[in-house]
Amino acid sequence: MFVSNTFHIDTIKDEMYMYILN
Repeated sequence: MFVSNTFHIDTIKDEMYMYILN
C-alpha cells in the first residue's frame, strides 16, 4: 500500500514495532 511517503513510513514503523513486539 504505497499511498504517501509519510503515511507509508508511519505504517511501516507501526508494522515493524508490532512485528518486533510479537
